[in-house]
Amino acid sequence: MSKQLTEEQEKIRDYQIEKNKEYITRINDLIIRLKPFLDETITYKEILDENYNILNKCHGNLLQGKYADYYTKDLKPASSSIFTFYQEINNNFEYLSQNKRNKFEERLPDLKEYEKRVEKYSNMIRELIDDIYSDNSFILRFEGMGALYSELNGLSNTLWDSKEIIKDQLLGNRQFVTNSHMTGISIVYPYHIDLFMKYGRLFMNVVGLNLKLTGSKKILKSVNSNLPFAELCDKTPIIQNNVTGVDKSTYIGEKTSIGNSNAIGENTTVEVVK
Repeated sequence: MSKQLTEEQEKIRDYQIEKNKEYITRINDLIIRLKPFLDETITYKEILDENYNILNKCHGNLLQGKYADYYTKDLKPASSSIFTFYQEINNNFEYLSQNKRNKFEERLPDLKEYEKRVEKYSNMIRELIDDIYSDNSFILRFEGMGALYSELNGLSNTLWDSKEIIKDQLLGNRQFVTNSHMTGISIVYPYHIDLFMKYGRLFMNVVGLNLKLTGSKKILKSVNSNLPFAELCDKTPIIQNNVTGVDKSTYIGEKTSIGNSNAIGENTTVEVVK
């Protein structure tokens, strides 16, 4: 059974409604500030997708030492196995030179500088959303507002860095090859996968920051719409702090799907060619 608010509680509620309006204004300002950086990021994502698609198709599909960075010489899709009949490296493949790497990276931003920019916005937005969650945590005590409380909690406490998500999506169920002569050679990430993990993580983080801003704005509007009519719960409900993961079928760019079917993680396999 719900309870009516006292006069003092009504003042606190009304104060929070006004404060949430201020939060919404701050969110709008941040969305506008983030927009040029977001647009820039989307452009870089398209370049990264393009590079990944080219290199992925011409990769030798090995993970051992320097051989992980063997690609077709002409950087065209591989039409034959990297191993010859005699289990030697096919002449159509070669180690990716530094000059070729530079060409793939010339249209991408400086990694360290870009990381600093992402960190700056991330810290700013995290602080704002944490404040919003903290100031509105009392809505848990109102009848029918538990779901909005959970949504705010989710925005504040779910993923802020997508590094592991990118890794799992790139490597999850993927199959690589090797042969018995390479036993004992250390496993490393191929150049194009390493490049995508470095940049893709940052690009996804920026998109995630924008989603957190738009999501928190939507929730605050709903909170403010409900608060004028809110009544106290007879007992404070217990909310399970369940975090629903990140969509495993995330698309990086318009054409490249880095999802379950193309992912390097727990299910990665290496086929030994004898």
